[in-house]
Parts: sequence; structure tokens; C-alpha cells
Amino acid sequence: MEDRLTRRFRWLTIAFVATVIAIFVLELALQTAYARRLYAQARLRLHPFLQIVPSASGDGSPAGPDHINTYRFRGDDIAIPRQPKSFRIFTLGGSTTLGVRNTYIESYPFKLEQALQARYPAVKIEVQNAGGDWYSTAHMLINYQLRVRRFRPDLVIAFEAVNDLCRSFSPPWFSHVPFQPDYSHYLGPQARFLGPEMEFSSSADRFLDPLTVRLARRLIAREPSPYRWGAEDLRRLAATMQPRRIERFPSLQSFHDFHELLIRSARADGVAIALASQPFVYRSDMTDQASLLFPTVFCSDGRQYPSLDSMVGGMRLFNAEARRVAEANGAGFIDFEAAVPKAWEFFADDVHLKGGGNELVARAAIEWIVTHRLVESSPYAGGQR
Repeated sequence: MEDRLTRRFRWLTIAFVATVIAIFVLELALQTAYARRLYAQARLRLHPFLQIVPSASGDGSPAGPDHINTYRFRGDDIAIPRQPKSFRIFTLGGSTTLGVRNTYIESYPFKLEQALQARYPAVKIEVQNAGGDWYSTAHMLINYQLRVRRFRPDLVIAFEAVNDLCRSFSPPWFSHVPFQPDYSHYLGPQARFLGPEMEFSSSADRFLDPLTVRLARRLIAREPSPYRWGAEDLRRLAATMQPRRIERFPSLQSFHDFHELLIRSARADGVAIALASQPFVYRSDMTDQASLLFPTVFCSDGRQYPSLDSMVGGMRLFNAEARRVAEANGAGFIDFEAAVPKAWEFFADDVHLKGGGNELVARAAIEWIVTHRLVESSPYAGGQR
């Protein structure tokens, strides 16, 4: 009897040790895979000042989905020396400008280029899409200074609101300190470079919550994650938090300041610039609020997120501020928000547009350009430079 108990205890001990070793090896494997995914993305997209730029691995052909050129802009290849009889536009903004939910031919800068070219067949129209994932007005300012200005555009069109609105918050999975006016708190796509502890976790002590345990919770308990953006994932994430009314957005002043600096930089270079409002689908009478992306993922603190009315009011506030700073600093203003009805027919999510929505935005931009006779008055289009 004693020998049998001894043998059973020995086998239980071996099984326990083997299980611990297996879990340890699995944890190392998960962390290694985690790191390799980050390194792969870093090699393709990481930029020291802009966080990320469009992927160099994208399909560069006009018929391809990405069409990223030599300078990492979305558009045809472009030469720095200007051609005579040409009109050059750069579009600045975030993923809504880049068109991450769109093929190249569905993006608003492509539609703008095609329509302007048809209207002005004697002038070579060049529209370069300099938008980028996660970009706020701070990124637009840096992007213009470091990457765009040397191409000497005739016109810059810039729009972004929601990413600046999000900078008012510090989601634990994208931020590491409270709000900072220079947006240094919001690491965004670089947040996970701080390590696996930035992974969403329901544990109060993430150090004691290894990836193995988190994986088991996600597979067995279907724990929600802010890195999965399907409609059901967003509903389950929203169910773990409470909505609250937000009326003050500390990033609004930064939004104003960065826009003002961008306008001054462009005008100092002799470049015409137009700011634009950002279309959004938020309406106070929406029924399926839980599947919205930005409030729960990009604006929450892990416990609460902005209510629908807060998002409606916030977007109106930022769009109005873009108009005010444009008018106060001699820049143009294009009301993209008014051009797009707040209906899912035009939106892929809260703010990202489908092809039909981009068509409406492009039309609004064309109308403004034609009304202000920018092509006719351009020295390049007239062949004087």
C-alpha cells in the first residue's frame, strides 16, 4: 500500500512539474511570437517622429489595394522638381484620409485627382495622399515639415478631429501617463513596445497575469479585448464599462495650436491650405451604440467611456474649432461633415468612410477648389515657374 501511494505521489509530482514546465515554455513561446509580430511591423512601418508611415510592403501598382509610392505616400510616383503646367495637392490627415478601409481607387484623394484632371485636361493634376494611421494634428504638422514641404505643393488639404479628440483620454492599452498637451501620453500603435503588460487585462496586477492566463481567458471565457474590433467584440467590451457624460476635452487647445502652426508653416512656404471638418456617423438617436469603435477603444479609461451624446458634442466642438482657426489665420475651410449624411450607407465605422462617402468628400473639395479658382491662379499651372 505504501509503495503504491509513493508511486502515485511520484507520478503526480512529475505531472505537476511537467505541467509547470509546459506552461513556462508556452509563455515564452507566446512572448516570443508577440515580439516577432511587433518587430515585423516595426521593420515595415516605424518612423522615429511619426510613429508609423504607410507600409513599404504594400502593392504599389495602380490596380493594387494600397498603391504606396517611393516616398511612402499613397499615389503615383512623384518627382520633387515641379513640371510646368501642373497642379499639386497634398492631403494631410489620419486613417480617414489615408483610406484604410478603402482600396486606392475608393480613397477620396484618388477621386479628387481623377475629377480635377477631367475638369482641367490641359494641366497635370497630382494628388498625393499623405495621411497616416493614428495621425493627429501634431502628426500632420510634423508630416508637413519633414515629408511634404520639399515637394512644393500648390495646395494642402488637412482634416482630422476624432484622433485629436481621443488624445483627451488615456486608455490603459494605448497610454502610459495622464494627458499631456504634446500628446506624448498617447503612444497609440507603439504602446505595445512597452511589452506584454500593455495587453488588455482584467487583472489589477498585470505583472502577475501572464500571456498564458490571458490566452486561456480569451479562449474559454471569451474575455473582450480592445485589439479586436468586430461588432460582437465591441459590444462585449462596452458591457465591461459604463458610459459617462464628457463635456471638457483637454486636447482641444492642442488641436487649435497645432492647426495654427500648420497654417503658418504652409503660408510661409507660399502654399495654399484648407482645413476641413471631419464627417462622423454619431447621432443622438442611434440604436446600436455598443458596436461603436472609438468611445470604448480609444477614449475609455478601462472603466468608463464617453456617452454617445459626448461623442456627438465632442466632434461638433472640434469641427467648429477647425473652422475658427482657419478663419482666424487666413486659411480656407471645407465642410466635409456637412457633405456626408450620417448614415451607415456612407460609413464603414464611426468615422471611416466607404467609397460613396469619399465621393461626397471629394466633390466638396473640388467645389471649393473651383470656386476659389486655385488651378487657374497657380503659377505652376500657368507655366511661370
